[in-house]
Amino acid sequence: MQLACPNNFQTEIQIWYDYCMVWYSTDNFIGKVDNTIKYEATDLTYAPDPISYVESVKLLMDSLLYEANFLSKKSFGVRKIQLLNNPMLYGYFDCTLDISAEDCTTCFTEAMRETELWCITRRDCWVLTPSFNARFSRDPVHVDMVNAPLITDNRYYGGSHSRGGF
Repeated sequence: MQLACPNNFQTEIQIWYDYCMVWYSTDNFIGKVDNTIKYEATDLTYAPDPISYVESVKLLMDSLLYEANFLSKKSFGVRKIQLLNNPMLYGYFDCTLDISAEDCTTCFTEAMRETELWCITRRDCWVLTPSFNARFSRDPVHVDMVNAPLITDNRYYGGSHSRGGF
C-alpha cells in the first residue's frame, strides 16, 4: 500500500483485485455501507435480442440476491442462465461480510440502478464499490462461474424480480 499511496498523510486506501479487496482507513468503516468510490466497467458490445437479454439479466441478478441473502446467508452469490440460442450469461454478486442483509439488499438495488442506467444491454457489466461487487458477463470471468448453479425456473426466485427493486 505504501508503494501505491506514498503520501504519509493518506488516511484511506482501497485496492481491488479479482478475488479480494484491501481497505485501510483511519476511520472505523466496519458495518457501514460505503458507495463513495465506484468503479464501473462494461463491454462496448451490445447483446443480441435486447428485450430477452434484459429480462435474463434481471432474473439472473434477482436470483443472485436471493442466493446471497436468503439461501446462503453469506452475502455472496454466483449463478448462470441460458440465453436464447444457447449461450450462457454468468453473474456474480457479493457484499462485504460486515454489513447487514438489509444493507446488502440496498447495495444490490443501487447496483441494479447503475446497471439499468448504462450497461444492462451490454455483454459484460461490472459495478464495484467498497461495500459490494456486482457483475454479469457472457464469459465466465471467475472459475466459480463455470460451475455455478443454472437458473431454470424463475418461480423459485419470486417471479418478477421482486427482491431487486425493479
